Amino acid sequence: RFRDKDRALQAATRAIELDGDHDFRYLDTVAAAQAANGNYEDALSHMEEAIDVAPESEREQLESRRTLYESEKPFRQAFRLKRATRR
Repeated sequence: RFRDKDRALQAATRAIELDGDHDFRYLDTVAAAQAANGNYEDALSHMEEAIDVAPESEREQLESRRTLYESEKPFRQAFRLKRATRR
């Protein structure tokens, strides 16, 4: 409901244009945006790059996302908003 997959892809691509593709987090973000747009082949390509440059401690998590993209499923990061407390 609040996701804008086209804007996410534009922003992630722009980050790489500005700063390069040496940061696994940018590559991971592009891969997630591509998967959200149904571009699983491109998502897998960027995820492979992310895994290659990621620190060992991050690879397991990235590999689980790669499995999602291989199954043609997008990555969705779950989060909960805290409810305001009344005084």
